[in-house]
Amino acid sequence: MERTIKVDGKDVALFETEPLNSNEKWNEYQMSNGDILKVKLILTRVLVSNEKVNNKQHVYQFDFKAISDVISVDK
Repeated sequence: MERTIKVDGKDVALFETEPLNSNEKWNEYQMSNGDILKVKLILTRVLVSNEKVNNKQHVYQFDFKAISDVISVDK
């Protein structure tokens, strides 16, 4: 898939790529009632420019989904 976006007034072509590896850890939040809220972002698509823009860095565009879980503390 290819997409063109404007960066600093210039057209930049982005191409779909895949990460070589991943480490998708859960973020955990202790709630005041004792429950634990777990949240994780999962990368679903990555687009990147072939060249650095303005000789600085590659341009990335990505999609992700958020998943969550609740660990209830029985009282």
